[in-house]
Amino acid sequence: MLLVLLLVISGLYLIPFQSYIVPLMQEDLGLGGQVSGLCWSLFGFIGIFSGFIAGVLADRTSAKTAMLITYSVSVLSIAAVVFLGGAAGALLACAIFGLTYNGIFGLHPTYVSRILPPDQTARLFGLLNLSLGLGSMIGNYAGGAIKKATGSFTLAYQLMLVMALLAVVTCLMIKSDREKGGKQNGKNRI
Repeated sequence: MLLVLLLVISGLYLIPFQSYIVPLMQEDLGLGGQVSGLCWSLFGFIGIFSGFIAGVLADRTSAKTAMLITYSVSVLSIAAVVFLGGAAGALLACAIFGLTYNGIFGLHPTYVSRILPPDQTARLFGLLNLSLGLGSMIGNYAGGAIKKATGSFTLAYQLMLVMALLAVVTCLMIKSDREKGGKQNGKNRI
């Protein structure tokens, strides 16, 4: 199922991005603790609003469209790390990542609740959480193994960028959560 694949891919890059961003800044980019702390604070502060923004997008368009936009924006955050570097690139990456991170994880349940009747959502929610956890474990392990093998997080972030692009492509292939005439899950949505 494509949604399960999407959550595995999400775990492969979203969780390692936040796990390794500070070590990347300090060890690979040579940035100090003050810049790293500012980046992390920026990510967290902007992240406060991302869930709300994602919810508004999902209500005005569809959960699929909101996921597609959010995943696409996450590509930009990782591209900033891979291609820009330095303090400005790190700050930009964390600001953009803050726009996406919290919102993405609220959109999955929204999508599921719109495509399945209520009595079928719990099982899929559980499977999706396991899928995200599996991807997260693999992604974090791979990021650490890459750092150990190469002495840098550069390759790890390049692979995260590939995973982010793959998430966008996968999101394009999932079915719409909007039926013609504004009906979802057999009900009129107001």
